[in-house]
Amino acid sequence: MAFNWDKLSKARREYPKPKFALSYIDKLLKKSPGNPYLTTWRADVSLQLQSPPETIAKSLVEVCQNKATQQDELLLEYAYRLIVEATLRSNPKLASVGTVGNEGVKAWHNAAAIKSTKKDRKNLWDDFFTAAMRNGCWDDARTAIVKYRAEAASTDKISYYTQILAQQMSAEQKIQAGKVAGVADRMAEIQLAVALKQMKDAYERPESDPISVKDIRDLRFMAKIYARQGRFTQLLELWKAPPAHLTPIMEKHALDISLLTVDILSSTQQYELLEKHILDLIEGAMRALGNDDPKPLQQLCSARVNVWSYLIDATMHLYTPEQSKEKILALKDRVFGFDTLQLDRPLRLVRLILRIYVGESLLQDCKDYFKQFSRIPSCFVDLRRSVEKMSDEERTDFLSFIEEDMKATRSGADDAETKLEEWARAELCVLKFTYLIAVSLPTSSPSTETLQSLIERASNISQMLPKDQDATMLIAYCLTKLQHLNVESDDASGRNSKLLLQAAMIARTAVERDMEKHNRPLALLTTRLHLNLGLGTAAFQVWKTVKPSIKEMLVDTLSPYLLSRIALTQPFDVKHHKGYSANTELKHAVDTVDRMSKVQEGLIFRDIKRFHWDSAMDLISMNEKLTTSLTRHTSILERRRIARLKSEPAGDLPDVTYRTTQTISDNIDRSVFPAYEHSGVHRPYSFLMPADISSTEDVLTQYHNRESVSKILYHDGTPVNWTPPSLEALTARTTPTERLIAENFWHPISSLLYAAINSSKADATYFSALLANLKTLRQDQEKLVVSTPTGSDPVDEPTMITESMLITSYSALEILRLLPRLASKINTLVIQPKTPHPMKASVPKEWAKQIDAEVKGAYEAIGKVANSYINLLQKRGVVAIKAQVRWGKTGSALEGLVSESDVDHYAREYVDAAVEAWKGVLSVKLK
Repeated sequence: MAFNWDKLSKARREYPKPKFALSYIDKLLKKSPGNPYLTTWRADVSLQLQSPPETIAKSLVEVCQNKATQQDELLLEYAYRLIVEATLRSNPKLASVGTVGNEGVKAWHNAAAIKSTKKDRKNLWDDFFTAAMRNGCWDDARTAIVKYRAEAASTDKISYYTQILAQQMSAEQKIQAGKVAGVADRMAEIQLAVALKQMKDAYERPESDPISVKDIRDLRFMAKIYARQGRFTQLLELWKAPPAHLTPIMEKHALDISLLTVDILSSTQQYELLEKHILDLIEGAMRALGNDDPKPLQQLCSARVNVWSYLIDATMHLYTPEQSKEKILALKDRVFGFDTLQLDRPLRLVRLILRIYVGESLLQDCKDYFKQFSRIPSCFVDLRRSVEKMSDEERTDFLSFIEEDMKATRSGADDAETKLEEWARAELCVLKFTYLIAVSLPTSSPSTETLQSLIERASNISQMLPKDQDATMLIAYCLTKLQHLNVESDDASGRNSKLLLQAAMIARTAVERDMEKHNRPLALLTTRLHLNLGLGTAAFQVWKTVKPSIKEMLVDTLSPYLLSRIALTQPFDVKHHKGYSANTELKHAVDTVDRMSKVQEGLIFRDIKRFHWDSAMDLISMNEKLTTSLTRHTSILERRRIARLKSEPAGDLPDVTYRTTQTISDNIDRSVFPAYEHSGVHRPYSFLMPADISSTEDVLTQYHNRESVSKILYHDGTPVNWTPPSLEALTARTTPTERLIAENFWHPISSLLYAAINSSKADATYFSALLANLKTLRQDQEKLVVSTPTGSDPVDEPTMITESMLITSYSALEILRLLPRLASKINTLVIQPKTPHPMKASVPKEWAKQIDAEVKGAYEAIGKVANSYINLLQKRGVVAIKAQVRWGKTGSALEGLVSESDVDHYAREYVDAAVEAWKGVLSVKLK
């Protein structure tokens, strides 16, 4: 049948799976050989099936030479996109390509030659521009805009500035490609010079000229072009003597322009210019202050407080440490030398920043600041870094001072409700400083008594301020710290998770009290505390309360707090009225990021008349962050992991590619939990999130290890550029359980599989090591089986579930499902072939049978562990949790915040959640 674009689109919808589509296409091509629509579709399918990209690119070039292709712009764009993809597949080191090459561009020229009117040719070059941008081919985009302007014979501003942008982006792309190839492209320097000349020309044109720089928007674009080329001196010289029509505009936006300049100079490390520019700003503010106008100085100390840090950074790079501190000291004394009481809050904070750097005593400033501002919520955050920088003696003095201040002001606070509330807020601030100084700092030696005292005092404050949840979160921090302290000291109270249960329940109760559900940090902390305990159903219930307040952009930045490692803790759906689906949440995260990317693309990839030339660079950067999002990639990998644990095919799910793993963008907000810890602690805090959020390095390691191995052994696809990672890379940033599994199983499995596929030798000890490690795994699991009754008091019943226990179980089950497939693969590739394989002599006799037997033994042991905990939970779970939540001084301190009915309700909910989690472990099948 005769094919056109509509029929091609219909056929692609009817045959979405590559393997079925390929056989259908080949059948049609026998009847219509060389058909450009079918050939292009075949190239698309072949790329999906990992066929050699060089051959595919060659077939697409032939398609572009076909007249039918040149007459159908949609087909031409389709072929263009596939040429880009094939070219990138052929050169894995390249992140992008600037052009599809002469033959690909020639097709657009030929298509333009067919057009009979200037309008049609303009529209074609407009389409080429959009297609080139969409595929990141900036040299082709530059060609398209040049041709467009030639056809238009106009001097409209949009196309002129768009051409500057295209020149700049094309040159940058050439420079990057030159670095990869090791050969510089001379054309890049020419294009940079052209872009700069065109921008300078627009700046110097009279106001009447359509392309002249006319407003702050144009000036910002000009700054971006000069900044990207490192031409700062030239830019500042031009801005010193603006054309007459720009003078009033630059005067009106003087502060904005100055601060824009500061940001550019700082980000590009132009320290001499940066120091000079900031000092000029400060001098201007001081002159205004001398004329009784404090506003400029207040602006520099509030809205743009970062200029002071920039100045310190600049002096550190320009002078010796002694000279740098002398300069900052002199500046501090001159700008902030007048009486402290005359300083408002922003000025006090800047003076503290400068005093920290020069090494002056901070004690009196901090005392004065606390005395005046302890009632405002930000007091602790404002002073935290300063208190950290004090000596031990000064911190002790400061803590004594604020404690005495609270005692002195308490009596007066009893007179009025408002005063009492203000006192309670100040007391909460004191508790945060006590936690920082006595618990968190590296020099601290926190005691059980200190943490218990903090919990008791914070509990009282929480009852006085029921709408302020800071006290609740501080209690949760203290309880979690106390649990870790008891475990490290081998205290008997640390042998089960009673303190973690107390932390989870107090946080859960606070979430329920937050009727408006506006406290996102509290909800995320509560979610995480329940996940740490392995209570997936409870965690997802809390997540549902915060989910409506999480706008689309926040899905990318916050969802890892719920979804990180979810495949190893809660992979199976729970289908009752309080149920959840981890797979659905992961899919939602991926779909949301993709949808945001589509919105960004709608703003970026427009026809020339509507093109946002001034914001294009920022929009492109933002879109790149979305398409390479760490959250998106980890969610995709987790979905594929869940599918395999469910014995479902992962091949039809979204996948990550080798190329995307090279440029992952970490957009995750790691500062969600309140910063009560000292500033040197990695966030999110490990005691609150023991299984840390995945890093960009983790995604690359997962691709080269678990995902690639699983693709091969489950026949889910063919990995590209697969190289087993080193043992060091494999075990970095993992939980202890994952590290052990990686060392004992993943590393030998990937090494043996790689050798089998690539006809090379492998370490023969891996075969015996896998058998020995399987035996150890079985024995370790058998030791974990609990008997019911245990003979313990309810308060001493053992921990019945945690995130770590689930990670251990699912990590082991992953391996147990994989090992028989590895044995089968080695049999197929190494043992059976008549041609001798280098590894054949190393494979022990009956190894596959031994593996199969050990796998079954370990699998049965894991099942026994899960069943034993389910039995214990059902018979003793509720009474144990209720007793443990009320245990000790900490349990007593929480009585005013968690009622008996709440304890009973949540205890039953927790038992149900724990049973569901262990049932998930039992749901994993070996085959």
